[in-house]
Amino acid sequence: MDNLIVWGYNLYNNGIKLNTRLITETTYQLIGLTEGSSNTVSVTAVDFVGNESGPAAINVITNRKPTAVLNAEVFSGTAPLTVNFNSTGSSNPDTDSGDFVLGYDWDLGNGNSVLANSATQIYTIAGVYTVSLRVVDNRDLRSEFV
Repeated sequence: MDNLIVWGYNLYNNGIKLNTRLITETTYQLIGLTEGSSNTVSVTAVDFVGNESGPAAINVITNRKPTAVLNAEVFSGTAPLTVNFNSTGSSNPDTDSGDFVLGYDWDLGNGNSVLANSATQIYTIAGVYTVSLRVVDNRDLRSEFV
């Protein structure tokens, strides 16, 4: 491809061509990648007669879900019962790539919710309450509820 105008691009993931026609945009969204997988993504340039350049490749490691950890100071008592919850131990396995836990989503089991790393709830009516926590990372990947 000596001094020819680029007509479009081909995109490959682990050696498999992803596009069915030349890509002419400057961005391309890869979908369907497995969480936590390593992918060699490469791009080639194609001129107007169909000559294809050698690949330019990068290794892409996809985002993994963060892990939520729910802690409570007390688990039972007499109403009214004040319970302090925290998310100490919640983490993101992708800290080596700069990812971090960004948000928290508490369901306090009585219709109340809190979007902070800790929560306090006063249960005024005796009963069994199921409390859950989900965390979200800075790339909007969410943990399972615990």
